Amino acid sequence: MKKEFNINGKKIAMRAPLVRDLKAVGNISNAMEQEIVLIANLTGLHKDEIEELEIKDYTPLQKELKDFLG
Repeated sequence: MKKEFNINGKKIAMRAPLVRDLKAVGNISNAMEQEIVLIANLTGLHKDEIEELEIKDYTPLQKELKDFLG
């Protein structure tokens, strides 16, 4: 399952997380850092690209991640 977003004129697809994705961030103790790395993994973007997003662009990705995990 994938969800597409239009961010800064660029289409970004976020796939559903797999167990290995959760395992990959399990050693990160900071919840925000864990979320950023997980979103980066699921979208194929670099962590730095996620960190440079405006909040209005980050929030839909964050919500989708929570929906996937919910």
